Amino acid sequence: MTTDGRNILTHSRQACAKTCLRRHWYSYEFGIRKDKDTAPLRTGKAFHHAREEIGNGVDVDWAVNSATAEYGHFPAWCVSPEDQYDYRIEGEIVKQLILGYVARWGTEPLETVAVETPFDLPLTNPETGGVTPLWRLGGKIDSIVKLADGRLMVGELKTAGEDLSPDSDFWKRLRIDQQISLYTLAAIALGYDVKGILYDVTRKPLIRPRLLTQGDSKTFLASGDYFGKHFVCTDGPVLIDGEPCEIVPGAKAGSFAIRETVAMYGARIAADMKENPSWYFARMEIPRLQADLDEFRWELWSIQGLLRDCQRYGRWPRNTASCLRPYRCEFWDLCTGSYDTASGIVPEGYKKLEFVHPELQNSVAAELT
Repeated sequence: MTTDGRNILTHSRQACAKTCLRRHWYSYEFGIRKDKDTAPLRTGKAFHHAREEIGNGVDVDWAVNSATAEYGHFPAWCVSPEDQYDYRIEGEIVKQLILGYVARWGTEPLETVAVETPFDLPLTNPETGGVTPLWRLGGKIDSIVKLADGRLMVGELKTAGEDLSPDSDFWKRLRIDQQISLYTLAAIALGYDVKGILYDVTRKPLIRPRLLTQGDSKTFLASGDYFGKHFVCTDGPVLIDGEPCEIVPGAKAGSFAIRETVAMYGARIAADMKENPSWYFARMEIPRLQADLDEFRWELWSIQGLLRDCQRYGRWPRNTASCLRPYRCEFWDLCTGSYDTASGIVPEGYKKLEFVHPELQNSVAAELT
């Protein structure tokens, strides 16, 4: 197996190739990524980190502090006051999601058997059983959990922005989701007699920081009470628990409104989670029949064959339907500009990865070196 991970076929790599083969080339063959993580990647990574720590028996407060530590200082790109405010709000969202998750599921009879379990498996031809020397199946299973009735399940933790109601398309899509099939096969290969997947989803809040009305601003500053939490308010300048808040002058002399501080915003999210837990947190068992797994084995064999053909001929076709949907591709500027893919020069704003699967950097990569 190569030490740069270019012969490892993960779920993320498969999904990338199915979205756009040129995007796959940039990400996994050339091995470059944007030099700045997006907010969804940062929040998802921080939330997963906390859940891993809690699954290993770490105190909840310690896990929160560990997961949000990076939000204690601003990265180089975070310069303007607005960017810094948004970055701190992002950290508060992570904190409240963790606390809300523990409050929602903390008493559920769910035993964690294993956490963040990496796998490295051969990729076989479903018809002949032959093993390809060109690829390995790799990844990391979030957890193996035991339900109250004793059944073992693969635990898959996700953060999402979609509707989590039981009849939503979010759950329907999981009936054919390839990641579920891959992790089921991997868990069985690792010796766990799993009966399916326990899909555990946390929905990110749609609530954004807000500007209070003038009346609500005066009421709050007089009482200090906001969504079940008491704040110490002082004026000259206005401080809320020692934190300056943004003051927006009104049309009339002496009138004003205040914008929520980070802590005020957190109090409002926490109150909404307590009032509407099913909107934010959902779990559902997703089965996988033997027929599903057999079909997936053929999908794996097909995708590796497609990638091998692209490697052999040095051709990586674009899928222009995916350039801007569901979001702008991180390689949009390269594809629509004058970047020469044969130059081997890392473009400005991107970084070259020594190991092309950052999510496996501390597990599979360590075993390879």
